[in-house]
Amino acid sequence: MLTTERKNLVAAVGKGANAVPALVERLTQVDESLAGLSQQAADARHQIAALADQTIDEGDLHDVLARFDPVFNELFPAEKARLLALLIERVTYDARSSEVSITFRPGGVRSLAASKKGDDS
Repeated sequence: MLTTERKNLVAAVGKGANAVPALVERLTQVDESLAGLSQQAADARHQIAALADQTIDEGDLHDVLARFDPVFNELFPAEKARLLALLIERVTYDARSSEVSITFRPGGVRSLAASKKGDDS
């Protein structure tokens, strides 16, 4: 919509319409709006890329969890606490439904998966 308005304003200024100063002023406003929208789009693309980097690969999660118990059982209590703090962001309990919800730190699982892949090579 702004792009179409900009084209129309440029065409009107090019024809030398009577209200050229007002048209140029509006053209400046439209250009500023377009620049702002362009920046917002770039910011949104950056945020999407950042979110994609935080996505946990299901295969990595499965591999880490499959190897978790044997390793976890060998750790000292302080190491267990440290590991859980790295992996878990939040634990919530819903008393009404008696459900526990665990929110993992995406980077924590990814780090464990990456270190395990490094061990395999």
